[in-house]
Amino acid sequence: MPLTTEKTVVTETIDAMKRPFSECRYYAFFSYSEGDNRAWNKWVSCFKDELYYSLPGRLRGIRLPPIHHSGEYPLVSGLLDGKLKDNVRDTFVLFLFVHDNYLDSGWCLKELEHFKEHFGDDGFRERLYVIAMSKNAIDELTKGDMWKRLCPFNDQLWVPFYQAAKPKQPIQIYSGEDDDAEGKHRVVSNTFWKAFVDIREDLADKILDAVARSKTADVASQTEDPEMVRIYIETNERQDEYKGPLAAQVYISWDQVVASDHVEPTLRVRPTGLPMKEINDRPYLDDADGVVLLWDEKTSASLLAQITAVEDKLRGKTPIPGIIAYPMKNGAPAPEEAHVQNWQVLKFEPDAQGGLRIADQDSLALVIFLTKVLERKRQRLLAGKFAGEAAK
Repeated sequence: MPLTTEKTVVTETIDAMKRPFSECRYYAFFSYSEGDNRAWNKWVSCFKDELYYSLPGRLRGIRLPPIHHSGEYPLVSGLLDGKLKDNVRDTFVLFLFVHDNYLDSGWCLKELEHFKEHFGDDGFRERLYVIAMSKNAIDELTKGDMWKRLCPFNDQLWVPFYQAAKPKQPIQIYSGEDDDAEGKHRVVSNTFWKAFVDIREDLADKILDAVARSKTADVASQTEDPEMVRIYIETNERQDEYKGPLAAQVYISWDQVVASDHVEPTLRVRPTGLPMKEINDRPYLDDADGVVLLWDEKTSASLLAQITAVEDKLRGKTPIPGIIAYPMKNGAPAPEEAHVQNWQVLKFEPDAQGGLRIADQDSLALVIFLTKVLERKRQRLLAGKFAGEAAK
């Protein structure tokens, strides 16, 4: 079986901003106070209608998921905060509709906090539309401590949708008598349309770009070397410092495995960063040949929850090999547990360069783990070969 070699450790991090558009449950999340919607003749609902009717025609047949409109999916209990977080995470862009009641809405502030948590600073530039229904309200919001804490930019854009002569009132969406007509054809006012169409076009461009990137990524994944060994290493913002050192140790031990097994040339290995918060975004981890979880400051209960989350994504008769890496930095004592839920705990000690190296007593266990990874990869390659031959 021909195998390939690569002498550079490759690390990757899944980026929420690069999530495929096809994986979004909503293409837009409307964050607003229902009190503002009622006070101004269903203004937010009418904005949604105009986006719903006019955007698809600009997307060349791209199938759109729905808009999350909190008036239709009310959240009325603090116990639903987790559901709210999931809904914000599963959207492509967030619309903030700012008027007086928005400023007093605890749920709206939670939505913005969850947006910042998941999309980071880049989300404020690329995935946030701030719709100012009132000049007073937007001024109060952007000068407030909450906004300054969450918004990373002093020049964050917001779009004025209030009347020039009456800045406390939003622009009328529909013109003439038809503005209040139920079930009749309504004509959009020119003032509203000029501001609205710029937002619609910007959103259309973002969706088209995201779909094009997804197609490019699909082609790249189809042409990626099928003999590459992929080992996922758990990462998050706090644990990124461990990703590189752990990947380096994986590569060093991998050389020992393929040398002792007389694999010529050596099989290419790619240690890949996988944030735990992205586990829920993947239906399975079938492309993994091995998994490394981190145990630094986690409680035992938190670690068990993460093991369960990973195992729920694994399929097949042969379990994917997995270990738990315990970084012994800052004088941390060695854990008493040798295994957690059948996952072996391996200790990594600080080295002279400020990185990590596998503890001497656990170096053989790391080699054994990678040997299992190699065997799993061989089985998968063999199964793929037989499937290809059967299809001929």
